[in-house]
Amino acid sequence: MTVMRGMLVVLVVLSPTRRSWAEETEPAIAGEGVEADFLRAAHARVHRRWADNFVAMAAAQLPRGHAVNDPGRRVSIEITVSRDGKVLASRIESGSGAPEFDAAALEVLATSVPFPAPPEDALSDDGQAHLQWVFARDQRRCAELKVVQKESPLELAVPRLLEQKRDREAVRRVGAAAADPAVGIFARAWLKRALGHKETAFAAAVALAGAGEPAGIELLREAVKKNGDLGAARALSMLRAPLCPLVKPMLLQSQSRARALGILRTGADGECVTALLDLARDGRVPAGERALAIEGLGGVGEENIKREIAKLAKEASPEVQVAALVAMGRSGARRAALFGLAPFLRDKSVVVRGMAAAGLVRVAGDDALPQLYLLFKETDARPYELVAAELKGLPSVPSAEILARFLRKDDRRIRVAAAAALAARNDEPARKALAPLLKERDPELRFYAAGAAAAGERSALVTAVGPSGRTAYRALASGSGRPTAAAWLLSQLDRLGGVARAEALGDWLATTRSGAPVASESATP
Repeated sequence: MTVMRGMLVVLVVLSPTRRSWAEETEPAIAGEGVEADFLRAAHARVHRRWADNFVAMAAAQLPRGHAVNDPGRRVSIEITVSRDGKVLASRIESGSGAPEFDAAALEVLATSVPFPAPPEDALSDDGQAHLQWVFARDQRRCAELKVVQKESPLELAVPRLLEQKRDREAVRRVGAAAADPAVGIFARAWLKRALGHKETAFAAAVALAGAGEPAGIELLREAVKKNGDLGAARALSMLRAPLCPLVKPMLLQSQSRARALGILRTGADGECVTALLDLARDGRVPAGERALAIEGLGGVGEENIKREIAKLAKEASPEVQVAALVAMGRSGARRAALFGLAPFLRDKSVVVRGMAAAGLVRVAGDDALPQLYLLFKETDARPYELVAAELKGLPSVPSAEILARFLRKDDRRIRVAAAAALAARNDEPARKALAPLLKERDPELRFYAAGAAAAGERSALVTAVGPSGRTAYRALASGSGRPTAAAWLLSQLDRLGGVARAEALGDWLATTRSGAPVASESATP
């Protein structure tokens, strides 16, 4: 090839047999791993053209004092290499001062393509490898080259990396960012991608709905309409989508009625208000289903519904009475509910006792706690579990003390329920109550106490619990253990199947939306 600048003509002729002293003195490209191997392979494509031909022939054919033969000449060139080894762009970053020298380096690069395909570790956020390559006249010749990582802002980089299927790099970037919003950026981008895959589409739709994004709303509607799916129904309720048109036909069939009532228990709408009221008043309907119907009516707030619920509080069925009293408390009749529920703590049915205890906490908060002394006589875990779920929302010293007493029970179900309730809180009394769990042998119970652990201990908690920490992760993401929850999520993503991964990412987004604290410490394990 021929490079011409003014009156200068430099011949660059490939000479496969000639060996130059430059090849012996040029420093080796150091480093280990796939990135260093790539750089050595790229260098091999260029070396003979530069060192054996241009540099050697310039020394032989041009005067010693010619500008090209100045041993201080060096030009730094930035090149962009595609994933399949093509040179997409090249530009002089720092010139040598001799245009002929710089032009020769550019031409050598142009005639050395294609380069080896760069490994994933060498790619920047744009999916291309960016190299800084120095071509010198002295003994360094063309051995000074390196990969330059060009990073975009995280909100642009993470979706782009996932689109390129470079999930590991996306996770690495999120972990390095050490900030709560970074995990959310990853979660949203991954879930949106998952909507396009049959295996994960439904779980992704549920997860995104929990974060207020209706991207998969039609999938959710179909799941409720066809199968009465409770997860899809909860997701639709998060989007404030009407549920009654989807479940009303199920209310009219005894075999599907309980499922429909479970869907509407968070709040009825439209024509379903009348349907629920009819079921609640129908003595032929099982008491448990009537209680679910009343629970669904509790958030309606219409005066005529309040009056009907007050009547139901005088029913003979204890389950119906308790459900009606709790609904009354939710509607403002707090004092009446408090006094009405207390006697049911002694009911012969463990189900009723559990409903009454949890209902008291829901209606009266801390004021109900003195009434719970009877709870500690229970031998069944269910009442404790119901009460713990309510105490989760009370950031007070007395509620934390009650949950601490739960932790001292022998029944593991009770201890787990208490630990989850405390871990989901973000108050100092809860952290203090959890601290004793750090001495437990059970790694899952220890993991619940991550919010009470010193920063240096949290990595060990994540490592010890592994994939079995998923339930605890959900609680920690809502409370003071959120940084450790992020660390667990990022470390376990590869070990979770597609659906489980979607659910875990959805848990993160749901707790973000519900006002979980923003982590200020590193999220990396």
